[in-house]
Amino acid sequence: MERLKAGEHLGVVVMVNKYDGIDLPGAACRLLVLDGVPTPLSPAESRESLALMGSETYLARRVQRIEQGMGRGIRDAEDYCAVLLMGNELASTLTSPQARAMYSPATRAQIDLSSEVAMQIKGEGLASIREALSVFLNRDSGWLAASSRAIAGVEYDREGHVRAPATARREAFNLARAGQPYEASQKLLDGLRGVASPEAAWYSEEAAAYAHLADPDRAQAILRDARLKNQAILLPIQATPVRPLRAREQQATASSSVLASIYNSGVSLVLGIETMLERIAFDPDLTDEAEFAFEALGVHLGFASERPDKLYGTGPDVIWTFNDDRHAVIELKTGVERQDKRIVKSELDQLSGHVSWYANHYGAQAVALPVLVHPEREHLKNTSPPLDTIVMTPDSVAKLKEAVAVWARAISRDEGWKDPAIVKQHLTSSNLVGQQVIAAFGARPVSAGT
Repeated sequence: MERLKAGEHLGVVVMVNKYDGIDLPGAACRLLVLDGVPTPLSPAESRESLALMGSETYLARRVQRIEQGMGRGIRDAEDYCAVLLMGNELASTLTSPQARAMYSPATRAQIDLSSEVAMQIKGEGLASIREALSVFLNRDSGWLAASSRAIAGVEYDREGHVRAPATARREAFNLARAGQPYEASQKLLDGLRGVASPEAAWYSEEAAAYAHLADPDRAQAILRDARLKNQAILLPIQATPVRPLRAREQQATASSSVLASIYNSGVSLVLGIETMLERIAFDPDLTDEAEFAFEALGVHLGFASERPDKLYGTGPDVIWTFNDDRHAVIELKTGVERQDKRIVKSELDQLSGHVSWYANHYGAQAVALPVLVHPEREHLKNTSPPLDTIVMTPDSVAKLKEAVAVWARAISRDEGWKDPAIVKQHLTSSNLVGQQVIAAFGARPVSAGT
């Protein structure tokens, strides 16, 4: 314990958004802190990441990146390093059975052992965490024995498993290389049957590229179908007809159904929702993630939700359905970087255009609630907000996120998320019912001087 306090021969490393090429053997790193998973650095990587978000492939890649990071400080059989995983997203991979299964058997065994220790010191504060780290770093004989027992029976799958999309993509590539692009396209589409829609749609874009070499019209048909399932897919040449978004069922029932399909424990529910909320950030580098998270938030709360701009190439960033004739038309300006961040004319003109788009496609009887997510509530004098516009600033978004987090924690107890009545009770107490979710956390825009 004294050696840990003094920091004798203790290398502590925090890695920021990059694991590749980092080698930290021996005493170069004894305590490794991972705070999040590296984010994509190129536009192509970002689009792929958004397209696959929520899929099995996305989760597998995240786990692989986490495990890769953990291995930076353990470079041979005799090396050792304590690893701290920080944040909701990393923690969720330790509690989700699906994610845990994607770790290697040896890492999973160490995670299980660490979980046992965590349960023993739960609620005892940082002092107990320091003591546990000291036991490990000082190579306590009891810990070494327990660690050896944990990994003694570990076995790896000798045969290995390759997922259907990977096999289909390889076979399609071989057909295309052999001068059979039509067959390549069909082979890939056939191999995607049974794969979840968003992920299948992403690889369908690849099938469309093969098809284009033999039949451009067929390629466009493939893109149109894929675009309806995944809004990160390239737009087809001919615009996809707008389909009005309708509420499928009562809000609490829809919310409970969605939550039950995604989360298998109260811990995974809280971590998953808090991870989603973290993506709603006023950051110019995370605008796509914020739009994705706002759409997902609507779905979690029980609203029908989509991103028309991504889906059709026109319309608002996000739309939430309160009922068949009332929708929130949401424009996110979370990436505003200019020095004077007050709302400008072009931003309100854009919101007015979304209201007109809504009226054209949803009918005169439908009512739009214009919502602008923006760093400032004030707009310049020469601007005019659409009627009934609501602005959500960083402060109001923070309050909304806190209300959602409180709701999540409340329904996480005793599997409450599986009961629509309990979900409804806490939606109501947290001001998250219907358009109240906008009214309670937003405010009318106000005019400011130029």
